[in-house]
Amino acid sequence: MRALFKITVDELAALAGMELPWSDLSLVRAASLNHPANNALMFCNDLTPNVAEMLEGVRDSLLLVPVGANVGLVPDLLTAEVERPRYAYAKLMAVLSNIVEYPNEDPDIAPDCEFDYEAMIEGDTVLFSGVTVMAGAIIRNFSVIGAGSIIRENAVIGGQGFGFEKDEHGRPLRIPHYGGVELGPRVDIGTGSIVAMGTIDPTVLEADVKVDNLVHIAHNCRIGRNTIITAGASIGGSTVIGSDCWIGLGAVINDHITIGDGVTIGSGAVVVKDVPDGQTVAGNRARPLKEFVAMNRALKKLAENG
Repeated sequence: MRALFKITVDELAALAGMELPWSDLSLVRAASLNHPANNALMFCNDLTPNVAEMLEGVRDSLLLVPVGANVGLVPDLLTAEVERPRYAYAKLMAVLSNIVEYPNEDPDIAPDCEFDYEAMIEGDTVLFSGVTVMAGAIIRNFSVIGAGSIIRENAVIGGQGFGFEKDEHGRPLRIPHYGGVELGPRVDIGTGSIVAMGTIDPTVLEADVKVDNLVHIAHNCRIGRNTIITAGASIGGSTVIGSDCWIGLGAVINDHITIGDGVTIGSGAVVVKDVPDGQTVAGNRARPLKEFVAMNRALKKLAENG
């Protein structure tokens, strides 16, 4: 994530009313374990040797870890032991959202882009050559729109992702999202569709992804090249979809699902587990097509004999 603020750990602790290790270390961004960074606020729910390996070479950052974690695994980082690292991160980012600085007040738009009336493009965005933004579309901060892409009427690129942690009173606390959205070249976003920004890292649609009308793509998703998503589909957060896939009308894909390359998901399917490369699935719960057909035949036979 880009630099968003500048604050010392001591200043942050005072603003948030939280106990953090005393330090004048300066923080300028949030970062994820997948893309750790220096001078960043990060969290992990389980500090394992694998996590420590991911953090090798990172310096001058504050890592929120569970109480009792083996902090000796990350000697180069400032660590804070907290009961619920993800909640602590949400609480700190809620405070930091009040001092976020947007580096660019004006969008960086190639001269041959086209805009209809009432389209809105926020300042810290990049639109490459030949982008078309139609009436009523909204492109939020930290969005990057690839060359030749089309954002159709009333679509929203980079709206806040839907992520919450409950506080000590059981009330949901929204986790501020600043990861942005990255659309590759020639992406087509249909009327009324939404692509939510990532929590820390961007939501990514690779080159030539085509999205029909009224599709919802949640935060932290990654969708591979040439994939087609038809009308009304809903894709849960942190889902990875491979290249050359077809997502049928009204399909629902749960969060944290991995879909391989060349997968076909039937209309109205509800996908609750990973799908390997090249498979066609259908039904609720979605299952391989041959299994789905066999099950329906068996149910029909039972009904006829009932």
